[in-house]
Amino acid sequence: MGEVYTSGKRGGKPKQIDGFTGSMQIITETTTWTCPATGEYYISCIGQGGMHQQMFDDRNVDVYVATGGGGGIAESKLKLQKGNKIKITIDAGVSSYGSYLSATGGENANIYGQPGNKSKAGRGTGGNVGNFNGIIGTNHKFSDGDYAINKIQGGGTNASAKYGGAAGGIISNPFYDNTAPYGNTIYFPCTTPANLGIYPYGSSQGSCVDGSDYGGPAYGVDGYVKNGAVIIEYMG
Repeated sequence: MGEVYTSGKRGGKPKQIDGFTGSMQIITETTTWTCPATGEYYISCIGQGGMHQQMFDDRNVDVYVATGGGGGIAESKLKLQKGNKIKITIDAGVSSYGSYLSATGGENANIYGQPGNKSKAGRGTGGNVGNFNGIIGTNHKFSDGDYAINKIQGGGTNASAKYGGAAGGIISNPFYDNTAPYGNTIYFPCTTPANLGIYPYGSSQGSCVDGSDYGGPAYGVDGYVKNGAVIIEYMG
């Protein structure tokens, strides 16, 4: 599994600890994690971002779009013993570190809720450092000839969390952005790093390029990634 290098609590010459690569381990799949060394660990659970959705009206002159909610985040400092085995679960619903702490994913968009039903954000629970809610999704109706709003942004993660601050994916106005076929929205995933330069885990996502049949909502899947995570740092 590689090695981790850490300056420990007081700095100085880095220690070498079997089990990690670099100064942290980022887990993005369900697994059983074995503690590599006795000591204190900083654990961050980040819930997956919800998916965007779009629907044409039956005249194809309006496009209803809705964005997913951002994932929740939970953070804890835990003292663990070498050899401890912790079940880590990461799926669309939750990112959890055993029974210690967890964060739920952001809700997928619900186009039928236009205009008032916004996708719920994920929530962090069990963290002894902090529990943070994500940012809720939003929705809008783009109409041909109406360019007052040319894009909407989905839910991201809470910037107060250590590895929060991920912005939500953006959906463009299909009638304003003519790089797409007429009436199709364009989805721009979040490419801006979150806090401390980390990948934007928990950002709302999911392409809307393909659209849907008239009157039928569709979740886009182009560009979709599983972006929930558990981040483990050895503190010494």
